[in-house]
Amino acid sequence: MTLNSSGILSLAGVVSGQSIELEFLGTSTGLIALSNLYRGGSNVKQNYENINVPTSGPISVSNFYNASKDYTATILVIGGGGGGGFGGSFDADGGGGGAGGFMSLMQSLSPGSSYSIIVGGGGAGGVSAGAGTGGNGSFSKFDTTQVNGGGGAGGGGGGFPGTNVTLASGGGAGGTGIGGTGSNSAGPVYGNNGGNGLSSAGGGGGGAGGSGAAAPIAKVGGAGGSGRTWSVNGTIYAGGGGGGGTTTIGAGGSGGGGNGGKNTAGVAGTANTGSGGGGGEGAFNNGGAGGSGIVIVSYQTCIQTGSVSPIGATGGTITFTGSTAPFTYFHRFTSSNTFVA
Repeated sequence: MTLNSSGILSLAGVVSGQSIELEFLGTSTGLIALSNLYRGGSNVKQNYENINVPTSGPISVSNFYNASKDYTATILVIGGGGGGGFGGSFDADGGGGGAGGFMSLMQSLSPGSSYSIIVGGGGAGGVSAGAGTGGNGSFSKFDTTQVNGGGGAGGGGGGFPGTNVTLASGGGAGGTGIGGTGSNSAGPVYGNNGGNGLSSAGGGGGGAGGSGAAAPIAKVGGAGGSGRTWSVNGTIYAGGGGGGGTTTIGAGGSGGGGNGGKNTAGVAGTANTGSGGGGGEGAFNNGGAGGSGIVIVSYQTCIQTGSVSPIGATGGTITFTGSTAPFTYFHRFTSSNTFVA
């Protein structure tokens, strides 16, 4: 736990929140010296919670207010996007796939501990006559937190609905079907409904930031729902796929949603955004595949050391932002792996 922000602190002792030795070494021998507790040494890491602990020179117990062995990470988990619906014959249009669920969470991480990561794949685009429904995206997971993939879209050639999903966005409908139901526009796992279809026009898939649009008129595809911005890096993720349209396509939602087709296959959702694939249109054109999900672990540090974590964390592709402290480090996972804090 974090040391006290005011009041009693002690070099040794057995009281959690007060004892510096107990916090950083897990012992209460009373044999530790402050000279063994400089920031950047083997006992006190460079996580930003420890910014007031000096790296050399004078050091006192009061430097350890709010200091912590563990550190707080902000983690983004996005499931795989749903596949767009199959176009069917002639003027039949598939709906757009729903985006994977979007969740940003804060979690205290313990240095040296391992955390399992699963990155969900995007759902396949619909390829068969009849319902022609796109596949659901697969879930992504950090440690014990699981976020589901987006719903596959309904195919053209009939009133086929989009897929309903829990903790993600619903797929758009093909033909005259009803859009799939998403999870929750208010979070903590963001997902929205897919749009309804019309004759010769597919509905847009739901995005993490907005619902997919219903096809406005016959032969005009509904737009995919907008994606959602992760405030930590300012990037938009998880847009819904656009519905296919005989005369006008439905545009994919911001954040990587695939456009619907116009006498073509739907466009795939952008990889590692969790976005939905676009619906295919006419002449037996397939739906676009959903984009794969992503997991990003971020945390703040006192210094920057390039592409190597200042606190010794490993896993994923490591980058950082900032020119002065606090620096923000990112571990970007585009496939399943392990994060070591």
